Amino acid sequence: MSEPVVIVVEDPDDERFTQFRLNERGLASRADKRDDAGAGLFLAEGDLVVQRALGAGCRPVAALVDIARIPPVADALTCPVYAGGEHVRQVVSGLGMPQSIIALFHRPARPTVADLAARCRRLVVLEAVDNPANVGAIIRNAAGLGWDGLILDHTSADPLARRSLRVAMGTAFAL
Repeated sequence: MSEPVVIVVEDPDDERFTQFRLNERGLASRADKRDDAGAGLFLAEGDLVVQRALGAGCRPVAALVDIARIPPVADALTCPVYAGGEHVRQVVSGLGMPQSIIALFHRPARPTVADLAARCRRLVVLEAVDNPANVGAIIRNAAGLGWDGLILDHTSADPLARRSLRVAMGTAFAL
């Protein structure tokens, strides 16, 4: 693949970064998260999570990369790729130790429970697990143990929440 077209941005207050600063509700409303067709956005942080989102067929919207070390996964992105130094990425991401890449993606369509039951041998079912870190840990362990699918009730945390994906290291896309 060819090198991505990278747009260097040195001002962390640049309006093109507004979308990266959205909180979970700004990225996907409650209605978006319940939309089986896939509505809203999610944020993937780190090379591995971005790579796994792309591998699962998620469509990227925009990415912010480290100008000093553009990660190889950026080559596969079909969206605007902005680059900045550590300070820019810290301010934009709100993380003390910013990842070398953060990317926004469209939320994918969700399979129905009937579809999952038909194609999966082993399903993880979560009820009222409202902490995104706990959801991420459960997902990561389930994927590591070879489980096939995940069903969550409406009171559980979003498996595509920033914290869930980070804890699960993107393995949510495997379930």
